[in-house]
Amino acid sequence: MKSRSQATVHRVLARYLDIDDLAIEDRQVMLRDLALQNFDLALIGFELVTADPEHGPFPLALLRPEMTVGDLVQLHEAWMCQGGSWDAELPDTERAPETAPPSRDPPDRCSCV
Repeated sequence: MKSRSQATVHRVLARYLDIDDLAIEDRQVMLRDLALQNFDLALIGFELVTADPEHGPFPLALLRPEMTVGDLVQLHEAWMCQGGSWDAELPDTERAPETAPPSRDPPDRCSCV
């Protein structure tokens, strides 16, 4: 059985690629297997926010074409657990010097989803 995050990510990717969501597998790599570039990933990130708007902005800065679908599922789970308080969108250069940059690694899996 799929988790809520896995089902959401698979559904959003399948809709974006105009394929059946059963064709999406967690081991697929965004760029190599699905031909998704950075711009595509940003649009997918916006679609994920549309699917779950109560969680605030999605951490688009963490999306990479070398990610797998499973990586995106884990990022989605972490984002949902953070409740919109995960500040990972601004590049480090846009932060005030006295502010420590956030970790670019998603938090460990949580049990909220």
